[in-house]
Amino acid sequence: MTDTTKGQDTTAPVESASRGGAGSDGRPLEHYCDRIRELTRVMEGAAAERDLAMYRAWQRGMPPEQVARLASEEPDEVRRTVTVLDREEDIDEWGEGPTWIKFYRKTW
Repeated sequence: MTDTTKGQDTTAPVESASRGGAGSDGRPLEHYCDRIRELTRVMEGAAAERDLAMYRAWQRGMPPEQVARLASEEPDEVRRTVTVLDREEDIDEWGEGPTWIKFYRKTW
C-alpha cells in the first residue's frame, strides 16, 4: 500500500507563512487544511484499491510487466506490491472497492 503522508502528522495544525484567516476567495485557511486531509485520504484509499486490483490481475495470470503498463508503474514495484499482498492470510476475503468513493462523496 502507498503511504502518501510519509509518516507525517496529518492532524497537526498548519501555520501560514504569509497570512492567517481568509484568503482572497473568502475561505479560511482551515477549509484548505481540511480539504488537503480529506483528499489525502481519498488518494490513499484509491491507491489501496489499485494495489488490490493489481494483485487480483496478477492472481488471475496477468504478468507483472503487463500489470505495470496498465498501472503506469515499474514491474519491480508491481512485484513488491503483489508479494506484500500475497502474504495476507485473508486476502481472498478482501472486498473489492471502490471504497474511496464513499470518502469523496461525504467530504464535498
